[in-house]
Amino acid sequence: MPSLSDVEKKKRFYQIFCQIYDNPRAQIYEISKALGIYRKSVSKALQEMLDQQIMVGPGLRLKPMRRNPRIYYVLDFDDPFRAFERLRQNRRLTYLAVVFGDFPIIAAGDPGMQFDEYPGFKKIILSGERGEFLTPKPTSLEWSECADRLLEEIEKSDSWKKSTWISNPVDIPWDHQEWDFFFDFGGDIRRKIAPLVREQDVSFRKFYEWLDTVDQFATTHTWFYPEGYANYTTYVFLFKTDYERALTELFSLLPTTPMFFKVGSYLVTWVYIRTDPLIISLSKAVYALKERSILSDFYKGIVVMYHTEGY
Repeated sequence: MPSLSDVEKKKRFYQIFCQIYDNPRAQIYEISKALGIYRKSVSKALQEMLDQQIMVGPGLRLKPMRRNPRIYYVLDFDDPFRAFERLRQNRRLTYLAVVFGDFPIIAAGDPGMQFDEYPGFKKIILSGERGEFLTPKPTSLEWSECADRLLEEIEKSDSWKKSTWISNPVDIPWDHQEWDFFFDFGGDIRRKIAPLVREQDVSFRKFYEWLDTVDQFATTHTWFYPEGYANYTTYVFLFKTDYERALTELFSLLPTTPMFFKVGSYLVTWVYIRTDPLIISLSKAVYALKERSILSDFYKGIVVMYHTEGY
């Protein structure tokens, strides 16, 4: 059987990703049947996708919790790299990044963090409860096509409808064992169940009963990076806008998975870019949105380094 060309391989990767995006626990034989591809070929392609981080996940992210909200902080420090090394030791922080742009540090953690105890702290630029995560399915467009489409869609923004994305906090009633399931499967919901069930001496029934509750208390995300996650630059934007749904649809034109969540009145937007032409088009797009009054305010930056713990 002849080997696939790079174009054919990229198409196959995207097809497999779409199957798993739509059904995160889809079995190899189900993907094989849906795509008309041999099971062995699906298995080999999927392993390559995971090894090269072309596909990441599917993983779980907790919905906003009423009793234990996760707070995002946008911070100003004199020396963000020094602050990063100190802050990463704080176990109350679950995410921390140095950003080169309009703000130097973004962090997630418990309410009421005392950042003024750290050397070089200047101020909290923005803080608020983190809303629900959204990771729309990306397109299969080439970067050059994507650049054109972004600007074309913005030209039509006069017809966009206003919308505000609201997350409803939940109370999660899981017992100790069910939380263990979440932490064991949070990074990969496709993990094989049998070894874990045997190791923890719990029943399959208990696991599947927990699995039936996951959609009530968590969201499932599968990320796609056609050239491998490590080959992209991470851009983070904080958009203040009355057109939140339209913006999520706009950035879903990218061939890499964007990620969105609300912090206060800002839509936090993460995009992953590689090519110089797209970076130029992305910059033009953001300023065009501001000029057309789609954005009333925004912050921008490039993630230089990050540290994360938990889900």
